[in-house]
Amino acid sequence: MSGVPSWVRVGAKCVCIKRGPWRATDGYDAIVPTPSFGEICTITDAVFSSGEWWLLLAEYSDLEPDGQVPQWSLSRFRPVVPPKSQSEDVALFAKHLTSREVQDA
Repeated sequence: MSGVPSWVRVGAKCVCIKRGPWRATDGYDAIVPTPSFGEICTITDAVFSSGEWWLLLAEYSDLEPDGQVPQWSLSRFRPVVPPKSQSEDVALFAKHLTSREVQDA
């Protein structure tokens, strides 16, 4: 079992990167609403089951018809990264933007 990524924690925001319809393994795909591509969700828990990590999301916490809370594959989400200003972005790469002479070895 590999560890859950450090960005996965209760209250963290994540963005859905899954394009297209979700394929349900429990047959409730026509009944239960699903996250859509680009949607921002809030993590309420993470569980390890069947060899992978699954997220429980605040926006999709309604119980399925069988009484289970829906779980979403972690592989379908990425962390939401706060936007940076242009000056912050440039500062990260400033050392690469300055030219230096290459010295012979």
